[in-house]
Amino acid sequence: MRQWLLINLQNVFIHAFEKSQYYFETFHQAGINPYDMIEITDLQDFPLIIMKQYRNNIDKIISRDSKKNFLIRIHTGGTNYRHAY
Repeated sequence: MRQWLLINLQNVFIHAFEKSQYYFETFHQAGINPYDMIEITDLQDFPLIIMKQYRNNIDKIISRDSKKNFLIRIHTGGTNYRHAY
């Protein structure tokens, strides 16, 4: 189970690394390569993203493969009523 979790998490991080300019730059600045993940504990090295960073970098976070014309803007359930995208 632990190995399955590691593989799936690694696949998510690899996808973000390869398809998102923001995550590529963020991982690179932190000296992290998702291909090097070998233990669940390696997660502690990955940077966290806060909502302000998300909002300020949304165009760089969206996957390069996304068809931006088909993305739908939604509101978060938070109390600030700001757009998530």
